[in-house]
Amino acid sequence: MQRSENLKRAFTLIELLVVIAIIAILAAILFPVFAQAKKAAKSVVSLSNAKQIGTAEKIYLNDYDDAYPTIYTTNPLAAGFPGGTTDPGSQDGGCAPQLGWFTANGGWASTTGPYTKNGDIYRSSGAEAPFWLATNSSGTGVPEGWCGTPVQSFVDSLKTAAPKGVSFMYRKAFGGAGWFNGGPITDSMAARPANNLVHYEYAAWSTDPNYHIWGSYKVGDLNNLALNVIFMDDHAKKIRGTQFRALRYDLNGGYSGGSGSGMLNSNAKNGMDLDWFLRQEDSSGKVSNSSTPGDDTSDVD
Repeated sequence: MQRSENLKRAFTLIELLVVIAIIAILAAILFPVFAQAKKAAKSVVSLSNAKQIGTAEKIYLNDYDDAYPTIYTTNPLAAGFPGGTTDPGSQDGGCAPQLGWFTANGGWASTTGPYTKNGDIYRSSGAEAPFWLATNSSGTGVPEGWCGTPVQSFVDSLKTAAPKGVSFMYRKAFGGAGWFNGGPITDSMAARPANNLVHYEYAAWSTDPNYHIWGSYKVGDLNNLALNVIFMDDHAKKIRGTQFRALRYDLNGGYSGGSGSGMLNSNAKNGMDLDWFLRQEDSSGKVSNSSTPGDDTSDVD
């Protein structure tokens, strides 16, 4: 009698298979949802980080006469580096020492670092190895700038300010304003501070990291390039590739047609165009680069 009762309480093989099938179906439905939720959470965190960077930069501007950080020099020891010398009238034979490191490789974070309570904000959620961890050509482990390697003491100060690295970029027009603009860019120069960006993510980390600002994509694919950016008025926002005017226009004359305004290219220019401001389109629909936000219309639509 006892054995009969035990048999009644046991699951049959068919019942077990049905339960397993139901679990598999639920997993197939829910796992993509969880993945999307994780992406959304990463994007929110990155956007929050961007907002904190913008706030820290505003505090920095209050202490430096509203002037954005800039770097210029005539030797490999850049301004602000021990032993560095400055000369805003020279690019050292057309090459700006450390400008690439300062703007694209995250060196700018050392200037706003003292104004933050959390150095982790400089790295986007999901970002790969931060730029300053890259080794130089000699393999010493020190990040390599455009025209040489910054001294170790300055690199150390950056690592203190941003211990997990930097995945946001600094607009070259700001970092090299000593040459390009004749002096630092200030808030008062901006025609539309709410539409002029200062920092932007290197890649669409929270959506598709394979899309990055140094790629070249068809206009129709630019929506996959979704970047968190920081504007001159310190607000932060996620902007899709098709919203960046610089990525939709060919600044080197490669326009289809030849007349009319607002023409889009079949293939977008790469993200290096985000380094500069854009002037208004002329009568033929062409745009041109500007080193100052004063005569700019808008970076984004």
